[in-house]
Amino acid sequence: MLHRIRDIWAHHKLALVVLLVVVTLAGVFGVRSVSQMMYWSNPAKLDQPLQGWMTPRYVGRSYDVPPEVVQQAFDLERPAVPRRMSLDAIATEKGMSMTEMQSSLDAAVAEWRESRDK
Repeated sequence: MLHRIRDIWAHHKLALVVLLVVVTLAGVFGVRSVSQMMYWSNPAKLDQPLQGWMTPRYVGRSYDVPPEVVQQAFDLERPAVPRRMSLDAIATEKGMSMTEMQSSLDAAVAEWRESRDK
């Protein structure tokens, strides 16, 4: 087996390197996909109460709603909000408490889910 690998390396270096890169990338993305699927399939991660460390993207995934619903609930403008801005930072910027943000989110999510069910 080792002699075959040496033969491939001697005559087809570029093909072997490309193959190794492709296999490595497939492995990385495969592991990442499986870990994300396992994390979000846990019922404890769905519809979590808001906490300051969360980001709008995390909230959207937890409540299984499009980003626009979360942006509307928190009165965010898409270009103005950094991707990793925490809810604590948004609450401070908007002058809202976490309870007010939770109420706003619950109303927006309920409205979206109701319109989707029709």
